[in-house]
Amino acid sequence: MGFLFFSDCQHNLKSSQPYQRFKRTLARVRSNKEPENKGEVYAGNLETIPYTKRKHFVLFTKSTEIQAGEFRIQEVRRKFKDDILPPEHPESIRVHSIGTKILKAMQRELKLEEDYNRWEILILDQPAVKASSCIGGKITITTGMLDRHPTDTEIATFLAHEIAHVVARHAAEGIKLFGKKLPIYNKPSLILLPVLRRLEIEADYISLHLMAAAGYDPRIVPQVYAKRTKTGSGLCHYLSRTHPSRKKRARLLSRARVMKEAMAIYQKNNGTQRQS
Repeated sequence: MGFLFFSDCQHNLKSSQPYQRFKRTLARVRSNKEPENKGEVYAGNLETIPYTKRKHFVLFTKSTEIQAGEFRIQEVRRKFKDDILPPEHPESIRVHSIGTKILKAMQRELKLEEDYNRWEILILDQPAVKASSCIGGKITITTGMLDRHPTDTEIATFLAHEIAHVVARHAAEGIKLFGKKLPIYNKPSLILLPVLRRLEIEADYISLHLMAAAGYDPRIVPQVYAKRTKTGSGLCHYLSRTHPSRKKRARLLSRARVMKEAMAIYQKNNGTQRQS
């Protein structure tokens, strides 16, 4: 699981107008100059993340973020064109149904004016156990993940986690944190890893609430993370991890206060949402 930073599609955006506006914005911020259009840069960019209530500052608009996601998903389509399951495939239908359920719950709970057209989930026919999200609302999940975690609640756990990254605008926040030369998520420098792990923990917390709002029992989620396959051991593995350990994630999500919050949402919504 993980999210893909803006730098993954940056080379395709260099000629685009949104990218050029972003470069000018970043240069003005670094030089402490006033924006060309004050409402364009700063208004609305200090945001409060849902559920965690953490405030963060992002440097570019959601429309630019969505366009970046479109570039990225086209790259994915080209690279994996022979591996993408068609929309009519039973697994595609099931995964999209689960994702739509979570997105509708998110809109209802957070009172968002959500454009569902910007969201896209691709199922890749690959043995790797993996799910990832891209800036702007594009998500991929592999058949290996579906085989390893076959129930609807398990799939909802990972989809909600990726949706949480997008809702929290973690990739956009990365631009503020790391500047113009953004890390490619698969190969970040060691100094950034603690920051990335904190963002993963935040996405876990948000996703627990989104799942509960969609009618999925949040008490199952810690068990899902505990079930995750251990990917390595030793000091080098520990230092290079982009995600917290599965045990830590399960422990944090099992905390009484966190689970009490999620259960309250689940019990409120369980009457109108059918549990899978």
